[in-house]
Amino acid sequence: KNGDLVKAGDEIGEVSESSGQEVYYKKLKDKKKKEWAWVNVGFYLPKVEYNQTTSVISDMNIEGDIAKKINNIYNYLKKQDPKVTKNGVSAMLGNFWTESSITAKRAEGDYLSPPVGASATSWDDPNWLSMGNMEVYGGKYPNIVHRGLGLGQWTDTADGSTRHTALLNYAKSKGKKWYDLELQLDFMLHGDSPYYIKILNDVLHSNEDVNSLTTTFLVYWEGNSGDKLAQRQ
Repeated sequence: KNGDLVKAGDEIGEVSESSGQEVYYKKLKDKKKKEWAWVNVGFYLPKVEYNQTTSVISDMNIEGDIAKKINNIYNYLKKQDPKVTKNGVSAMLGNFWTESSITAKRAEGDYLSPPVGASATSWDDPNWLSMGNMEVYGGKYPNIVHRGLGLGQWTDTADGSTRHTALLNYAKSKGKKWYDLELQLDFMLHGDSPYYIKILNDVLHSNEDVNSLTTTFLVYWEGNSGDKLAQRQ
């Protein structure tokens, strides 16, 4: 109830194991203005298991309807490349659901409190975008040079990957914001490195089963083998 104090580890509810539940979760966005925002439960409650589906109620790109967004992405990609299959797009978006909740305007650690977390002006601030391992993770992931951005959480890493920078440069060359949804889809098809574009096309053109394609995308495109595979599938 309003006013209850909840501590980490407290059990606050139980759901049915057989009939399933719809769970809605709000995060306090602005304490002074008393503004709340709907968020993906999985990002804030680490023990959530995705047995069926979850959805984000509010989203900047396509009016908060996740099914409509998925359909729009599929149709856009199909228009760009008729060889695109539903299985391939499903595998890709299964990964993006875990990476960014299929939201273009996302950045690693954006849910934290500012200045590391996002404020209204963060998304166009080069200094905020370029934060890396020390700022976002307190030194736990030394390979992260610049935080992951966008649908696929494109990251600059110490082992030589510069996909974060490549996305920003591609957006600048097109005169668009890096967090524009279509811009990111175009970047995947045309602006990413040839290695990742080939992997993307191999997945998007395939009619293999979705679970196998999801694994392929995770291992070779995301480069994060074994991370939350069941959730992505």
